[in-house]
Amino acid sequence: MIGAFFNLDAFNAKKKKKKGDEHSSLLQTACQLKENVGRVPFAARALMSSRFFSLISEYINSSTFERSEGAKESMKDKKVHAVLDVSSLIRDSIHTLQESGAILDCDLGKDASDTVLESMDACENMKSLFIDESGETGSKTRAVTALVGLASSLTLQLLQPGLPGDDNEDDDIDMEDEDISEEIMEMISDLSDVTSIVSSDEKGEGDTNVLHSLADICIGILNSSCGGSGLQASKIRGGASKITRECLQTAWAAVLATSSDSPIANLDANVMNTLLEAVCSQKVLEQGEEAESDEDMSDEEDSDDDNNDDMRLSFTNATSANMDSDSESEEAMNESDSEESTNKEGKGEIEVDSSKLENLLIQSSDDDDSVDGNMLEHHAGADAALAQLIMMKQETRKSVKDQKEKLELSNRLRCMTLLEAMFLSNKRSGLISNQVVLMSILPLLRSRSELVKSMSSGRSSQSDKTALLEKITVLLETKVAKTSVDGMANVDACKVVADQITIEMKKVQDIEHCKCCSALLVLLVKAVGKQGDESIAFAKSIYDAFVPEWATKKSTKLKGVLFDDLATKCQSIAKMVLTAPLIVGSKNARNAFLKTECFRMLSTLYITKAPDERSDVTIEMLELKKHAVDFTKSLADALRDEEMTKTKRAREIVKCAERLVKFCTIYGDAAMWAEFEGLKTATQELLKTSESSGIQSICKKLESDIADGVKEYEEKIAKKKIESVKSPSSSRKKVKKKSKKKKA
Repeated sequence: MIGAFFNLDAFNAKKKKKKGDEHSSLLQTACQLKENVGRVPFAARALMSSRFFSLISEYINSSTFERSEGAKESMKDKKVHAVLDVSSLIRDSIHTLQESGAILDCDLGKDASDTVLESMDACENMKSLFIDESGETGSKTRAVTALVGLASSLTLQLLQPGLPGDDNEDDDIDMEDEDISEEIMEMISDLSDVTSIVSSDEKGEGDTNVLHSLADICIGILNSSCGGSGLQASKIRGGASKITRECLQTAWAAVLATSSDSPIANLDANVMNTLLEAVCSQKVLEQGEEAESDEDMSDEEDSDDDNNDDMRLSFTNATSANMDSDSESEEAMNESDSEESTNKEGKGEIEVDSSKLENLLIQSSDDDDSVDGNMLEHHAGADAALAQLIMMKQETRKSVKDQKEKLELSNRLRCMTLLEAMFLSNKRSGLISNQVVLMSILPLLRSRSELVKSMSSGRSSQSDKTALLEKITVLLETKVAKTSVDGMANVDACKVVADQITIEMKKVQDIEHCKCCSALLVLLVKAVGKQGDESIAFAKSIYDAFVPEWATKKSTKLKGVLFDDLATKCQSIAKMVLTAPLIVGSKNARNAFLKTECFRMLSTLYITKAPDERSDVTIEMLELKKHAVDFTKSLADALRDEEMTKTKRAREIVKCAERLVKFCTIYGDAAMWAEFEGLKTATQELLKTSESSGIQSICKKLESDIADGVKEYEEKIAKKKIESVKSPSSSRKKVKKKSKKKKA
């Protein structure tokens, strides 16, 4: 620490009055460093700084496991306490060295040391004012402690090895992103305000939502170099940014936990908007109904950029291409001209130093006396040289664009942790309203579509895109789609979202994308699931068109998972919505596989239990009963189809028929059992023609089940007739007894 962050030119250990105290080894080390090394070169200071922060990170991680206080204290809470302890220790060490004349290196000017110490002292004051040392472990105490820990982790990053010019060295270390001390101090000040509000449970000026304020602060940290942002890892911070990110995640989760019983922290639309702006691209956020055509146009532009290698070296094409280059590419080219001026070796390479291009163009005119001195003679190599120069500019432009894209992706990837924590907190406490859940669906889904298309184009940053795609997919499938909703959401709003999900689903030919869309559609059905007939009508408006398209159109991007999800997660609604379309699909599907899939899903829908004698038959059972005759006919037709009687398909059909027989034993009527005669005949025909012992076995079982079912139904009808014959006489006797009592 001493060698990395301090200038010891004016250091004098004698200024420290007390000797033999706990800081004596620190002062002794400083004396030895000054006497034996003197001023440490900047390159060495940068390496020492990186190593210092890495060691601090390792120490915090190791001390987390050693802390024994508080049996209920989580690992994250222990890490926050370790950060607070380390921050206090470093602060005391800086005070000790400063009192002995050491000067802290920083980018804040002459008063750098005092400024850094003021920030550290402010964090220490926050600790003494807000952290409860009584051992209380409530949600508010955890939140306050985590916020102070985050501020303390930021103060560590105020320690810097100075600037390369401090010691007149020609060190080749980029400090462009390192001058952020003022930004860090502003973040610490904002965190102090938030901590004060959380601690007091009183709203600040303007009645601001503290969760919204904290979201802005966290996003600012994650998008800055102190949170790990940048195209390259920081050369002087080492593990400091990792410490800050871990403290940030703990603080964010802790404040979210207070939202359930706090009037100052609300998971409202403003918070969700802020987070979505951080994890979604600007294009996605602005995307409307014309988004598909806009994306197609951008894809064409990208493909044009990627095909630059095939460009003809003609002067006309090169000149037109040059007109497309913007000021950004020209600035980037000006910076790289000095590097590109070196001779390139290889086949077809031409020296295109811009300072020599004019000489190349007028070279012939200087050698030919017959040419007018005022006329510029065309040179054969000029076209190729100019085209090569423009191609280099386009490549530079593409490189700059790729770097910006990589930086944006890495920032979005880090900010995803905030959104994940919010939905995880909602899973425990149900804090997010229907409105906030619905507004998060389309931006995230469109971001996924955008990433899939971008990855298919084979452009740069594939690893970052893959990581972000995976995070968005997991978030949608396991958190957003499983959010608890009250079933009373606005039907019209859900219909708009469902229509947009359908559009997004048909953009990408990807099973994972279809799974995400399916899970989100089921969420929308649940969101309106307690509104009776409106719920059924809403589900039908979505799924009625899906089954015919999936079953009959070869070019469709719909998958069977759409119907499986609805059948398993919303069984009652699925029975009302999918039964009739699937029966039609079992007859009209374009191939045997899809017909078999229809029978498999119908088998799932017809899983029923015997109703309670006191309860009435539900509307979904009436719907299944209504279509049972058509279902029986479809099964009989399938058993007579040669393509459908192959072993792997016949088993599914017979299994489905067995399920239907069980249903009819509970809800069957005369028309249904009469139709089973046709199914029984088809089963007997298959039994005679099939050579498979497995098929013969299941056909015999089905035939036996049908016969038993018919017999049981006939016995039930006969029993009812007997009871109906007895009941009138008994009722007459009761009437006579009542009349006699009245006369008496």
